[in-house]
Amino acid sequence: MQKSKRVLRWVVNIALILLFISSGYLSVYNLRQNNLKMLELREAVFTADRDDGDTATALSKLQLFVVTHMNTTLPKLGEEKAIQLKYTYERRIDAEEARVSAARTALSSEATDYCQRTFAGASFAVRSQCVEDYYTAHPVSSLEIPKELYAYDFVTPLWVPDRAGLLILAAAFLGLVLLLRLISWLVVRHSSRSIQ
Repeated sequence: MQKSKRVLRWVVNIALILLFISSGYLSVYNLRQNNLKMLELREAVFTADRDDGDTATALSKLQLFVVTHMNTTLPKLGEEKAIQLKYTYERRIDAEEARVSAARTALSSEATDYCQRTFAGASFAVRSQCVEDYYTAHPVSSLEIPKELYAYDFVTPLWVPDRAGLLILAAAFLGLVLLLRLISWLVVRHSSRSIQ
């Protein structure tokens, strides 16, 4: 009877150790898979930015994945935020410069027409002063486009109940059970030696 209890105890211990090692290995594997998927989604954002694609959808997918999975911290570029939509920002700057250029060209035509109608018989100097005054009265300025509007960063939670998180929890629980079993075995062994 005593021998069968001892064998059963060792079988249970070995099973717990194997489960502990398996859950530890699987949690590390799943953490790595989370990180690889995050890198894939981040690359999709960069590709959409470069190719003038749907960056909003790519960013939404990345954000949802990062906030619901462990080990998905985005690599940063120094002090900059992790996601920089460089090409989208440059396209926005170019569009603003084109808008300002077109507005200034239209304003130049307007000013010339206005001054030629108003001062039809006047000298060139008077018409030039009129055009200059018209420009001053109708300024065309470019909008300031903050670069921060095209930079993103997402916060990864410390623990979430995804596959990796649950396996880490299982490994921690099994490790605690093994530790408590070891402590109880040492206490029983020490107390049985003290009695003898």
